[in-house]
Amino acid sequence: MLGPWYLPALAGAAGCVRLHYIVLLPPLEQCLDRVSKRLAHGFTDLTAAEHMYRQFEDAPLDRRHVVTDLPDDAGASAARLRELVDTGSLVVETPSGPVSR
Repeated sequence: MLGPWYLPALAGAAGCVRLHYIVLLPPLEQCLDRVSKRLAHGFTDLTAAEHMYRQFEDAPLDRRHVVTDLPDDAGASAARLRELVDTGSLVVETPSGPVSR
């Protein structure tokens, strides 16, 4: 998980000015339900989960980077994300080093 507020530091450390960025943000209720039903996972704090959700929801980020409606099927979700990458709609330009791919 990488908040958009870390993108300049990540790009600088990686030496790139262009990267793909996406926030998968299903409805809050779905996120909390998933957290509460996880088995053998150390993160179960619903208050903390809601706080993190709100940080991403309120982040100053172009909404084209936020996907809220992925299908439940993993293959269909992967195909949709691949489409977004292929169209270039997830690209973020950052003021850092040389372009790398």
